[in-house]
Amino acid sequence: MNILILCKANYCRSPVCEKMLKSKLSNDFQVQSRGIIDFFRSSMHKESINYLQSKGYTDLLHNPKKVSKETLNKSNLIFSLDFEVAQFIQNNYPNVVNKMRMYNFLNHKISTIDPIGFNRDEYINIMDNLDLCSDLIVEWINKEKENNNVY
Repeated sequence: MNILILCKANYCRSPVCEKMLKSKLSNDFQVQSRGIIDFFRSSMHKESINYLQSKGYTDLLHNPKKVSKETLNKSNLIFSLDFEVAQFIQNNYPNVVNKMRMYNFLNHKISTIDPIGFNRDEYINIMDNLDLCSDLIVEWINKEKENNNVY
């Protein structure tokens, strides 16, 4: 199964979610992240790197990439981290909307807002929220797999 996680720039949130899901799911799943804009950096945000390091992640390599029609079409399940991203996909790639869910779809009270411009504590809180959503998603995917609900 191919899973795609989308945020605006593929710089703060989606690469963190990609690393989390990759570490929590079996090798049956291919997880990628992308953004909806071109963003020219050679890594992810330093606070995202620091957060992942604090949680014991060692694979911290990342280059922000913009989503393509091909990547969307190859994905079985697409997660959007906010409504702006979901709206962009709906407007520009309506044929994949049926494969898309919000990253917090299992608990809409969990904020996955873009942490850029927030202070460090708020940034970390959002990263913790992404980790919680990742755990919920892994649990949901495993139940769906058990019930033979394949995407």
